[in-house]
Amino acid sequence: MKYMSFRASCSYAGLANLLAAQGFDTDDRTIALEMGLPFLVSRDACGSFSAGPMLQSARWFDLFLMPHGFHLEEQTVSRADVPQFLSSRTSVMLGVHITEHDKHAVIYQGCSDGVYRFLNNKRPDDSVPDEYVWSEEELSSRLDEAVIVSVLSPCRPQRPDTAPVLRESVQNLADLETAILSFCRTSQTPQAQRAALNRLFRPLLLDGITMMELLEEDSLVQDLTGLQASLLRAMRDDRSQVLSQELDLPLLSQCIHHWQSLIRRKMEDSSLAFSEKNAIIGTG
Repeated sequence: MKYMSFRASCSYAGLANLLAAQGFDTDDRTIALEMGLPFLVSRDACGSFSAGPMLQSARWFDLFLMPHGFHLEEQTVSRADVPQFLSSRTSVMLGVHITEHDKHAVIYQGCSDGVYRFLNNKRPDDSVPDEYVWSEEELSSRLDEAVIVSVLSPCRPQRPDTAPVLRESVQNLADLETAILSFCRTSQTPQAQRAALNRLFRPLLLDGITMMELLEEDSLVQDLTGLQASLLRAMRDDRSQVLSQELDLPLLSQCIHHWQSLIRRKMEDSSLAFSEKNAIIGTG
C-alpha cells in the first residue's frame, strides 16, 4: 500500500499503487519530484489555472512514467458502462465521489458476488478505511456521468524533452499574475470571490504552497502562507470588496516571479541534461 504524503496527492499515490502492482516500487513524493511537478503550471481554454496535484492526467504522469517504460492509458467511459469496463480488469484508477463535494482517486481491485473493491489512496494516519467495498448501485451513485479510467501499459523507455512545457509554465504564471492582479483591483462580489478560489487563487495559494514545501523553499512557503491567510480572512467578511486593499499584491507578484525563476533554473538544468543525453546517444 502506497500512501499519500502531501496535500491532495491521491492520484499520485494511486499511480504509485498502480506501479506497485507491476512490481515497480515508488511513492507519490518521488513521482512528483522526478517528473518536475513543482515546476509545472497549466491553463485551460476557459482561463482556469492548475498546478501541483491538480495536474493528474496522462500528459503529466507520463513525464515520470515514460523514462521507466510505462505509459498511462486513459479512456472516457459512461457511468452505465463502468461495471462492464471493470469486469475484465484490475488495477484501474478512477475518480469517485466520497461525499457530494469530495472527489477522490481509488484503484479498482476486483469484484465478487456483485461487490466491487477499491484500494483507498489515503494518508497513513487517516482513520478512513484502506479499502472501499460497494455494490454496483453504490458505485454508480459515486460516479460522474462520464468517467475517466486509467490503466498502465508498457512502452519503450524514453525521456521526454520538458523544455516546452516548462516554458509554457513560465508564461502561464505570468498570465496568472495578470489575472489575479486584475481581479483584485476591482470590486468583486462574494460569489465572484468564491468562484475565483479554484480558478485563480488555488494554484498559487494552496497547491503552490504544497509544491514549494516539496522543494523546501521555506521563505517562499512562508510568504505564500501569509497571503493565503489574508485572502481567507478577507473572504470571511462575505461582502463585495476590492481585494487589493486586503492582499499585499507586490508580495504576491514577488512570489510568482520567484516561482518563475525556479522554473527557469529547472529549464537550464533540463536542457543541459537533454543535450548531454543526445550527445551520448550520437557517439554510438
